[in-house]
Amino acid sequence: MRLLTALLLARLDAYTPPRYRKRSTALQAKRPFVHVPYGQDAPSDVKTLACDGRVPKATLDLSHWTDNTTPDELYADTSTEIALNLAKSSEYSEYDSATVVNNHFDVDGVLSAWAATDPEEALPHFQLLCDAAACGDFGEWCSDDGVKLCYAVAELEDPSEEDGGYASALQKLPDVVRNLDAYEHLWGPGFASVCDDYDDMAEGFGEVSEGAGDIALVMEPPGRRARSPAVDRQLREADITPTRLLRASFFCGAWMYEYELVGHGWVKRLRDRRFAPPIDVDAVVSKLGAPWAPGGRAGLCKACRTAEAVPQEPQAMLELLLEADPSSAS
Repeated sequence: MRLLTALLLARLDAYTPPRYRKRSTALQAKRPFVHVPYGQDAPSDVKTLACDGRVPKATLDLSHWTDNTTPDELYADTSTEIALNLAKSSEYSEYDSATVVNNHFDVDGVLSAWAATDPEEALPHFQLLCDAAACGDFGEWCSDDGVKLCYAVAELEDPSEEDGGYASALQKLPDVVRNLDAYEHLWGPGFASVCDDYDDMAEGFGEVSEGAGDIALVMEPPGRRARSPAVDRQLREADITPTRLLRASFFCGAWMYEYELVGHGWVKRLRDRRFAPPIDVDAVVSKLGAPWAPGGRAGLCKACRTAEAVPQEPQAMLELLLEADPSSAS
């Protein structure tokens, strides 16, 4: 009888009801990373998580790029936040041993890859990582530390390496995030430059204002283009949420202009930010005429610019743009 009782107790100890079993979650995953050159397919012999860049034939998108198939329950405006949402989820345990892939080196790409390869280490830094990713991809100044981490990660890129520096960056990143102040040699120069731009504008050597319609007017500091985080901070402090920017520079008695989407304007699927209708560049240039031409210095957000100085002052140019770009009207 004692033997039977002992056997029953042993079986009871070994049995855990399903609702109390320890579930495998993405947070506990330790995943490998593989850099896939742009345009090439993801590895076909394993499940893969495509962080940031869309990698053909990846099993699961963790991307905010155009035409992404990221699940709605994970989606966010940056790929880093998407990867962190996966870390918080218990619904994707089949990907705990997946391989993380990306096809380019940038701040959002590196941070999302780290969040996917080592979610348990990354998740406690959720807001810092999201702020840095928004600085990198959208030129936003969400927090001082976010801007600092953005510049630090950018400095980890190594074009001489086939993977752009991913292996080294993913190895260094945990300590950089935990001890950000100790890495001023990485973020210091970039942060100082963006602070200079902000200070000049705050002291009147430049200005950000509502402009007209959904176009904010950016009066550039003398002799240079203000860096995007400095402009974003000015917009935040003025509570202005445009979809377009008109950058104006006074030059030898006349004006040079650049017209562009706001920093997140290239993203077509947004959760928290305001959608920016695309600019019909050819129609705008045709309506405004020479010396307006396609181009600019805003990367994915560029639209058009003046190739030479023009006499129209900013308020007059804003009115012309409202007519040339009907989507800019509030």
